[in-house]
Amino acid sequence: MNTDRPTYDGAAYAVDQARRHADEAGWETVGDHAVDALEQVGDAPYPHLVDRLHRQATDVVLSCKRDAVDADRVVSRLDGMQETLGKMHALALDGATMFPDEFDGVTDS
Repeated sequence: MNTDRPTYDGAAYAVDQARRHADEAGWETVGDHAVDALEQVGDAPYPHLVDRLHRQATDVVLSCKRDAVDADRVVSRLDGMQETLGKMHALALDGATMFPDEFDGVTDS
């Protein structure tokens, strides 16, 4: 069993970068960073939070592809992504998972 507790810093950094590009209206890059953040937490043991982050990132990507991007909506979703990542971070530091204990660290071989 892996005892390293992830802090989700890489995903949080990707969302920070997305936010910076949103301030500059670099919409394609915003979407790329949102996807990067999601990819970094795909195996997190918090399925409800991964699912929430997936919905938030999808909304960011789709919003960034519109002809007229609603910057406030995108920034709001990015803030939501940071909040979701913060919850993952807190759970990881507490050593908590959303899976039953007997499944912690078990992988399909």
